[in-house]
Amino acid sequence: MLQGGNDYLSRFLPALEVCLRELLEFPHPIVAAVNGHAIAGGCVIVCACDHRIMAEGRGRIGVTELLVGVPFPDLPLEIVRASVASHHFQNIVYSGRTFSPSDALQVGLVDELATPETLLAKAIEVASRLAAISQRTFAITKAQIRRETLERAARYTREDEKAIFEVWTSAETREIIEAYLKRTIGKSS
Repeated sequence: MLQGGNDYLSRFLPALEVCLRELLEFPHPIVAAVNGHAIAGGCVIVCACDHRIMAEGRGRIGVTELLVGVPFPDLPLEIVRASVASHHFQNIVYSGRTFSPSDALQVGLVDELATPETLLAKAIEVASRLAAISQRTFAITKAQIRRETLERAARYTREDEKAIFEVWTSAETREIIEAYLKRTIGKSS
């Protein structure tokens, strides 16, 4: 984002929307097996899955968008809203906090935990159990569950999208991102 600038963002944001919409509308079960960090967009992708399992350990998960100075695009915000308990949603978004696996389970960012050694087997077990449901029944039910999220995202206006893009591409946001990266991982562009 820092190196690609506006050209990159004008491709990235729509591509992110397409990717997330595909996950939400995919008629088959999708199980996330999180074996490390899932930060910002990674967290949103995890939240878009039908079942989320995270390995116990040092991995962190959370949405840090506000900490790096960018507002949420419409669909990612609605995905997070739909994935966590309503009384945790605002704090998760506003704080930008990243959660340990056990804390992520408590706030609803993940559905269950597994040891790193059993993560993949557990994900396959859950996927197999969900895949055993009639495909048509699962697809209809998933569409029903996801409908409100998609409808909420569709209510945003072009003016909302324009304002979001302007903030993502501003010099101020670039400075905030660079300071965040320097502070958290010791890097800048």
